Amino acid sequence: MEQVDKIILTSLAAIGCDLEEDVESLSQLGMGAVVEGVVVCLKAIDAKQFASLSHKLPPNIAQRFRAATAIADAVKALGYTGDLGYQSLLYPNEVDVRRFFSFLLERLPKEDIEVQREDLSGVLLARAQQHLRQALSRPWLPPHCRHALLKRRDKLRVLRDDSGQVDSRLLLCSILASHARQLQCGALPVRSSAKLTTNLDPLLHVISPSTDSLVTPLSPLSPMMNLSLDEPPPQEQQQSLEELRAEIAQLEESERQQLSVIHQAALQNEKLSAELEVVKESEREVRESLESAEVSLSLLASYEQSRARLESVIAAAPARAEKLREQFEQHCAPLKEQIEIVKNSVTTQQAEFEALTSEIEKLRSERQDFLQDIPVIEAQAETIEKKIQGRGQAISRPLLNSALEMVTQKPNFTSKFCRSVYTKQILDITAKVHKQRHVTEEVLQNIRKLQKEINSLEGKIDRSFAVVEELSYQASWMTGGTGLYRTVIAMHDACNEIVDVLRETGVIKRKTADLREQVAQEQRKDIAEALSRLKNDLSAVKQENELLKSRIASNAT
Repeated sequence: MEQVDKIILTSLAAIGCDLEEDVESLSQLGMGAVVEGVVVCLKAIDAKQFASLSHKLPPNIAQRFRAATAIADAVKALGYTGDLGYQSLLYPNEVDVRRFFSFLLERLPKEDIEVQREDLSGVLLARAQQHLRQALSRPWLPPHCRHALLKRRDKLRVLRDDSGQVDSRLLLCSILASHARQLQCGALPVRSSAKLTTNLDPLLHVISPSTDSLVTPLSPLSPMMNLSLDEPPPQEQQQSLEELRAEIAQLEESERQQLSVIHQAALQNEKLSAELEVVKESEREVRESLESAEVSLSLLASYEQSRARLESVIAAAPARAEKLREQFEQHCAPLKEQIEIVKNSVTTQQAEFEALTSEIEKLRSERQDFLQDIPVIEAQAETIEKKIQGRGQAISRPLLNSALEMVTQKPNFTSKFCRSVYTKQILDITAKVHKQRHVTEEVLQNIRKLQKEINSLEGKIDRSFAVVEELSYQASWMTGGTGLYRTVIAMHDACNEIVDVLRETGVIKRKTADLREQVAQEQRKDIAEALSRLKNDLSAVKQENELLKSRIASNAT
């Protein structure tokens, strides 16, 4: 079933269904994904006929039931013979989903891919025109000069100017070093002096104001001349440091004073803004009072006109009320019809819910009775199983092996759908089906042989008992005693009872297997989960009904 689920999911993704990446089986599909897949399949089969169907279910419960019923009717219109209704889409189970998706995917139209041969003359002509246009746009060069074209097209790299970030303490050393480089350049030949003078350090022309007093004009020096620098005395350095510290302290004190002033100004600003809000509120109240006074003064000035206007309004009030009542009735009529429809749907849903609950209770009672009868049936069948264990193993072992091979061998699908892998998997499945059919035919032949042996043994036993009964009857008639004949009759009856018990045990075993299969199918359908969803929908419908009733009552008042 995992292989079938993968094939169905791959086909749904291929026709445009938006499935999540972690979905690996049909049991992981929710209500929305199932409805979307069914609608996409229907539109892929016949887009014009099923164009009115929507991929999304409406939020209203009643409309959701109608939409699900319409989708189910559309699937049945294609010839689906299984049990399909709104409950199969709103409360899906794995078995039903696999069944109707397989039906829909079989009904998809086969795509006939027609290979259209493109005329290459137009393409070649366009390419030739493009090459000629490019060749004519280039400048003409002689053949012997074409190899000398510029081939190195590197970008120009310019170093960043860091002259503004030079430390003033290193500036003096830099000037001395650059002066030494100048002297060295003067010693070089004349042919390279023009190139070297262009690489002079720009720091010669950038002198910090803080070091102007420390740098003395440099005179031309010989290469062997000793360089010396006069350092300021330590007393002057100490005095300058003290002055700097005093200035720093003074700046910090002024900064603290400015911060306190700013804080006071901020507090005063907040206070003034609060007072401004109070003034604005009082101004607003005064304006409102002035407007009300103006209105009252205007009414007093035109008393007769105001009275006449009020009387006309009072006289027109009943007609307006009657008109509003008619509009309310017109507005309430469709709502009442909708309420009736909702009530009918609720009653039908309640009836279906009661039928489902009664059916579930019946199944539970049958299951309980079946579970109570199992120990008795197993106790009666133990003796028979010992006799037919050898034959049963010979019959069931090939089926089990083939089933295990089909279940355990899973295909390794890649993330992308590959046609060759899919074809190989189909061939493997068909080979396994043929093998299983062959094993089934062998089992049927063995069963026929066993049936023949059983029939022959029954005939032999009947003939043997007939002969024994006749001989015992003659012996008892000749000797005058009937005990031997009665014993033979009792043995015959006991053997017949044993045969009947064996037959009844076989019938009970078949019924047990059928009931177990039915129980497994009901468990796979997740009836409890479907009932819980149905209860939630029923409560939602009741809430919507109460909301509609409250709206109608509010409109009536």
